[in-house]
Amino acid sequence: MYNPPRRTFTLRDALVLVAAAAVGIAGVLAAWSETEWLWSQLARPESGWTARALLGRIPYALLLHLPLLVAWTLAILGLRLLPPRPSLRRISFQPGMAACGAVTALLALDAMDYLVRTALAFTGRVTVWPEFYHLVISEAPSQAPYAIATAWGLLALSRRFRCEPSWIDRAGRAIGILWFILSSCNWWFNLEDFIVSFAP
Repeated sequence: MYNPPRRTFTLRDALVLVAAAAVGIAGVLAAWSETEWLWSQLARPESGWTARALLGRIPYALLLHLPLLVAWTLAILGLRLLPPRPSLRRISFQPGMAACGAVTALLALDAMDYLVRTALAFTGRVTVWPEFYHLVISEAPSQAPYAIATAWGLLALSRRFRCEPSWIDRAGRAIGILWFILSSCNWWFNLEDFIVSFAP
């Protein structure tokens, strides 16, 4: 029976995750112009901090951390590819790897599309992070769940959904679930705008 090498949490893993968190937080602060409306929703409500007001602000607080989730997605994918690990064929059937890989592929395609469009419309002005955030990162919550659901669905249908009892695969699965939660916040805002547009 094949026993793949067990991935234990090491100092290197901790340093990579801390570095990814630092990059993600820097991304949150750098995208201020695009997320100012989210920050404004977190101001103290007129009625005070009631349970209803607190719960109503959770979706806004979650969406603010989108660059942090992107950074951790890339970090978990990179750490999963480092040894010790099973073969690439085996880890490709793990749901954590599938979730992070699907989102990374989606972000890479969006980034390539953005770079091509920017190059074609280049006017001599250097592209800044808020524009990249608005056109690539902020679109991820509306697309990532479909990529993850497709990857997990294909693994389940082919009966190759192989969870590994290690922190790295569990972290990848948690990342996938967080993308679904973030997407539900995005859907909620769209529904809210739709209801407001029909309000008298």
